Amino acid sequence: MKETERIYILMARKISGVATEQEERELNAILAERPELQYSFHMITELEDMRAIEGFTEEEEEKLQAKGLEQLNERIALLPEQESVSPYIISGRRTIWKRLAPIAAVVLLLAGIYPVMRYATKESQRMNEVVTTTGSRTSVILPDGTMVMLNACSKLEYDIHDFMKGNREVTLQGEGYFDVKTDAGHPFIIKAGQVDVRVLGTVFNLKAYPEDGITETTLISGKVEVALLGGEEKKVVLAPQQKLSVKHEPAAATTPAAIAYNVTSVKGATTADSVTREVAWMTNKLAFENMSFAQLARELERWYNVKIKFRNDRYKEERLSGAFKEQPVADVLAALQLTSSFRYSIDSSQHIIDIW
Repeated sequence: MKETERIYILMARKISGVATEQEERELNAILAERPELQYSFHMITELEDMRAIEGFTEEEEEKLQAKGLEQLNERIALLPEQESVSPYIISGRRTIWKRLAPIAAVVLLLAGIYPVMRYATKESQRMNEVVTTTGSRTSVILPDGTMVMLNACSKLEYDIHDFMKGNREVTLQGEGYFDVKTDAGHPFIIKAGQVDVRVLGTVFNLKAYPEDGITETTLISGKVEVALLGGEEKKVVLAPQQKLSVKHEPAAATTPAAIAYNVTSVKGATTADSVTREVAWMTNKLAFENMSFAQLARELERWYNVKIKFRNDRYKEERLSGAFKEQPVADVLAALQLTSSFRYSIDSSQHIIDIW
């Protein structure tokens, strides 16, 4: 039996819920070594939900079951007898078919017969979404093998079906660290507010929280091209260890939003483990230099799931620097008081911090 055939069967058995522990370990090991197989696995995991979204007609489902089972049994017949696969094969219309239907569907899918199935037509139902809340971070491997780590209060969206066709385009709101899988024929594009970041294969950090009014792209390795949208489009190409900061000004009634930007050098931005401030968050480290208290307050809100209120606005523009790793918010504020005259109170029950 070909290796690819074995992988497809393992995927199908995993989704159908009949995989053994040994088979699950085997599949997990394969996916870890070959992240590009996430393409197939993502499609397979969506099969069970398609009927609930848009669904097959009874006639379509019967045809799918019949043809899928026929294809499945042909492939299983290729397995060596010592693998004892007789439990995989079913006859008649027994209820176990409901568990094994995804196996037939996946064989159809990966054998090239899948076009007979119907995808959902509503645009909102085609989108995959990864979301993090306050104080949380997560990582995800996209179907092409690209790794993305999301910081708190972030959202990553992409159309799985367009992605499968080679249109590697995602939308980011928040902050993400991208390790993009190299594919010269299919550029990777991240849409983040008023900038589009275009890459082929590279490592970079992109910070684009709408409430911050600024987008920061820090290149670790490779090369990226950032398109500044709004008014006359401008493109900026970054080299490793450079950071592009784009400030978004509100649009006037008769003119488009003005975009101011600058490129600066970033020291030490060589790996994800670097102490560079722009990627320190990946190691649970909150690091900042010469940051306004107003901006820092937004960072603290996302890190600690709190709401910070300024009762004295003069502190909003005060510049602060520091680095903290896994310390309570009270400790952070107490340390900042050493270089500032502000006072604060914490209402733990309401998650509110007052600054005055």
